[in-house]
Amino acid sequence: MLRRLAGHLAPGEWALTGSVAIDVWMREAGRARIRTSVTDIDLVAAELSSIRRGIASDFLVSHYHVPQPGFPKFLLQLVDQSARLRIDIFPDTAYSIASAVERTISGVRAPLLPAARILDHKLRTLAGLSAVRPVAAKHFRDASALAELCGCQAPQAAEEFLIEDVYSAEIGPPCERCGASRDPDFPLAPKEMILGLLGYV
Repeated sequence: MLRRLAGHLAPGEWALTGSVAIDVWMREAGRARIRTSVTDIDLVAAELSSIRRGIASDFLVSHYHVPQPGFPKFLLQLVDQSARLRIDIFPDTAYSIASAVERTISGVRAPLLPAARILDHKLRTLAGLSAVRPVAAKHFRDASALAELCGCQAPQAAEEFLIEDVYSAEIGPPCERCGASRDPDFPLAPKEMILGLLGYV
């Protein structure tokens, strides 16, 4: 799957991040994995144009957002049918790709963001934590493990503002941003198909 995915991305313009990258760094340090299974794959890309337009021939498109007024960031969310995995591609807003290092994952050489750069992102995510802006608890768990790995001070977070991810199983029309971003090269897959593969939409 990773080999197919990499074939649709411009070399030097993307890198793995999130749980897959974190697990690699934990394993290299001889530490236990944070998660027991892989449920999604996160990548950063330099530009939306870093993603080749034929990607929908190999993956289902769940969300496709181009930058638009009020929402300056792009997003591409894919689903791999065989692995039943979600793939999220985010913009590299921190210009971290230049610091990526290659590792072999499932027999494929792939660029990974360094642990310290992933930690920076997790800490930025936690910085606005509040009652009106709760944050998924996984980000705190990741930040805590990465801080220990990198020899940094452990993050602090009010437990009442940490929530577990809740995914919707409600079938409905495309989200507004998908509706405003329609592109024949990134056709949205039926929500029923996404629900059947992932258990949520």
